[in-house]
Amino acid sequence: MPLHRLPPEILLYTLRLLGSASFRQDARRLIVSKRSFQHARPVLLQDLDFSAQSLRRFVLADTEEGMICSKRNHVMTVSLGLDGLEKWHLTQSKQGDTESSRFNIRVIESWTVELNECMDALARMLQKCTGLRLLKLEARTGAR
Repeated sequence: MPLHRLPPEILLYTLRLLGSASFRQDARRLIVSKRSFQHARPVLLQDLDFSAQSLRRFVLADTEEGMICSKRNHVMTVSLGLDGLEKWHLTQSKQGDTESSRFNIRVIESWTVELNECMDALARMLQKCTGLRLLKLEARTGAR
């Protein structure tokens, strides 16, 4: 039986078994049919995984579209890995600044302020997520 002809209960169960990571690996898996996409989207929102950079994009998208408000009952786990400073710093230092030590402090301060604002926005969003079971914050080295 083709996937798009399965009853919604079985389709939803199958999509949950696959998990959100499966959809992130290949977004084409979401386009089986319009009906399956309607069931897959909440599954995709169950496990949110952010870096410092993707958190910023998510917060900006949510303020523009109200994305998570309509799906807040589906979010179950949120992971935030803070490993972006080193990569962000390397990107900024390529622009060239003769006073590298002063520049480094400005970069770190700017990154920290921006990250704090994004984390505050995420906290406000997550307070409305009734199904949230796990929030994982992890500081990682930039070697990932």
